[in-house]
Amino acid sequence: MSTPDVDDDSKTANLKKWEVMNRTWDPYKVNDKGELVQLINPDEWQSEASRRKFALRNKSRGLIRSIVIVLDLSDIGLNSRDFGCSRIQLFKQALRAFIINFFEQNPISQVSIVSTSNGRAQILTYLCGSVDAHLNCIDHLDDFTEEGAPSIHNAMNVSIAILKSAAKYSTREVLMIYGSLHTCDITPIDPIIKKIQTNNIVISVIGFGASVFLLRRLSSETGGTYLIPLNSDHFADILKANIEPPEWSSKFQRL
Repeated sequence: MSTPDVDDDSKTANLKKWEVMNRTWDPYKVNDKGELVQLINPDEWQSEASRRKFALRNKSRGLIRSIVIVLDLSDIGLNSRDFGCSRIQLFKQALRAFIINFFEQNPISQVSIVSTSNGRAQILTYLCGSVDAHLNCIDHLDDFTEEGAPSIHNAMNVSIAILKSAAKYSTREVLMIYGSLHTCDITPIDPIIKKIQTNNIVISVIGFGASVFLLRRLSSETGGTYLIPLNSDHFADILKANIEPPEWSSKFQRL
């Protein structure tokens, strides 16, 4: 009796039944009355990229940007396969497209990539406009994964140090992609938030799994956004939204 061939292109072909997550909540949203309703036509659901583009219409933009991408590369943050593939593969694929598109639309901007795991933060690429350097780093993200919980405190301190070198006519932004539901930090978050505000840095977070109060507070009190992707396409859409230059504000200028 012959065994049927396994489709190599299937993302879930080699997964156990309990490893496959059927995200039955995807076709639903909360309406203006706070009621959970089904999306009759999911295509009508406005993407994050479209929403941001519309919100920034007819507004002055920060054309020169300095942005630090903080990646949670801890084993705790990467172990889940909730989107049918490992998160490290999801990060690599989505970030590669993000970096290419980011520099196409923001050619005179700079990016730095920082990882956090095992209670520390590490600079993977310094603040620069080299697309090849960032893509090479993304292709080798597997080499920087570690056991041990990430540290929000250390990641923010490293990001602040990097962005202090940004020009006064540049935005100062941090985009954190965080897969864990906790941090190893035992110190209060208030001092680091005050330090971020003093340096006029905007923190935006893409979280996985569930909403984390600490991350939501970090983004809301610095003027950023906090979004949780529903699937891989939604994750790519959130990244795409961050390609749009933000509204220019005098707060970006140094005191």
